[in-house]
Amino acid sequence: MDTFFKQSEKVREKTRGFTLVETLLVISLMAMVSVSVFRVFLNGVRIWERSERFYVEEDLAIFLDMIGQDFRNSVEYSLFNFKGIGSKISFPSIIKVRADQKVSGDDVLYVDQLGMVEYYYDSLTKGIYKRKANYGQASKKRYGKERLLVKPVRSLRFLYYFFNEDGQRESKSFIDGESPDAIQIEVEIPESTGRYRKLKKLVLLPKAY
Repeated sequence: MDTFFKQSEKVREKTRGFTLVETLLVISLMAMVSVSVFRVFLNGVRIWERSERFYVEEDLAIFLDMIGQDFRNSVEYSLFNFKGIGSKISFPSIIKVRADQKVSGDDVLYVDQLGMVEYYYDSLTKGIYKRKANYGQASKKRYGKERLLVKPVRSLRFLYYFFNEDGQRESKSFIDGESPDAIQIEVEIPESTGRYRKLKKLVLLPKAY
């Protein structure tokens, strides 16, 4: 009887728990799986960063084209004035508004109208926004709903140029009531390296031609 119990105890000792080799094997497999998962995650993050940077650059190109067109459509008008600081500008411009179907007919959806356009940078959201106002809204110094154009952006800066009779130009960091001859737009966008890239565009206003 004692022999039977001794043999049973030996069997239980042999089958109890994992061996050291089995434990190391499991740990190695888990480490390999963790490394593989981390690599997949890292590659996904890199792809997302590249696509995000592509979208930012695409949106920035649209913004620069849009504001350039609004500058070229700008006009001098006694009731609406140019006002601008480093990161915000508003000015009178010819804008498109929904047509009155009773006046223009069903075939005409939009018409050109004198109004106000505003571009500004919000440091909290890191975005560039646009607002516009038709003639009635501009007369009451009101704007429609803002539209997000580019995000994320580190900074937006406007620089205002005035040309004298000798062709030399004077720059100002803000304007109020005076129409500049040209406006330089400077935008900083982030890169995947952690640095920032600055892009500049100079736009001549109609009176400068």
